[in-house]
Amino acid sequence: MKALIIDDVPGIIADTLEQHGAEVETIVMPGVEYLKEHLDGVEVLVMRVIPEIDKELLDAAKDLKLIAVCSVGTAHIDMDYAREKGVAVVNAPGASANAVAELALSKILDLSRKVIAAHHEVAEDRIWEKYHFTGHELKGRSLGLCGYGRIGRRLAEIARVIGMRILAYDPYLTAEQCEQSGAVKLEMDDFLRQADIITIHLPLTPETNNLFSYQEIAKMKDGAIIVNMSRGGVLDETAAAEGLKSGKLGGVGVDVIKAEMADLSGGDTLHSPLFDVGGNYLVSPHIGARTYEAQDAIGVLICEKMTEFFHWQAN
Repeated sequence: MKALIIDDVPGIIADTLEQHGAEVETIVMPGVEYLKEHLDGVEVLVMRVIPEIDKELLDAAKDLKLIAVCSVGTAHIDMDYAREKGVAVVNAPGASANAVAELALSKILDLSRKVIAAHHEVAEDRIWEKYHFTGHELKGRSLGLCGYGRIGRRLAEIARVIGMRILAYDPYLTAEQCEQSGAVKLEMDDFLRQADIITIHLPLTPETNNLFSYQEIAKMKDGAIIVNMSRGGVLDETAAAEGLKSGKLGGVGVDVIKAEMADLSGGDTLHSPLFDVGGNYLVSPHIGARTYEAQDAIGVLICEKMTEFFHWQAN
């Protein structure tokens, strides 16, 4: 069996594959053209979220049996065509929930207290002036969780200790289910109007693409903070940039941007409309799951799923 690993994934995955006789090749971020030429003969593809696995790549992978995604989302894979081709897809839901929730909280704190702007003023401009940076405490504020799955619930658990009120928007859960885990379920309009801070924890689908755009931001509280921890595209970055410029939004934090899925191998520069705004804006390069603890958990879970899929006997 031949396995191809195309991202920086936990070492236990390659070890497990090799223990069961697989020939493992690892090449991090090889690009689409490389994959078109080298997927033939590959039975196991191990990846995260780049690149998009479309019909063309699935057709090139004539022997592919399994795609192991070392993250939660699978929107980058043409799941219908994969099923049609008989290719199974496994992922790692829940393994990084705490890591993502903690990063979301750090962004909320930094934006609420204007930490990034304060840092730049001191470190770059050599100005020591605390009166420029009066912020808000989180205690007593309303945290709106858009998507109340594992990550949202873990963040809610932490936020309740701080003393925040927890709101949830999730069309797939009942009010009773949300209430059982400490959140008040609201429909979108009420959710937007009541939340002081909104964090996004949704997959990118046709229904969620640009879910937060001009109309939704206009309904939010003046000075509200929005944090996108899900996928680039759920938050309309142009609308968010305009919200920051106008002062409608008090802060924007993202761990994902739409352009992260772009092929930059031709020398194009990474860009988001938010990059040009300045102000109370905070971006990180999709590091929500990048803790040693989360990576260990992802590796173990993916190995368990590969073992189950191939009916391997435990060594």
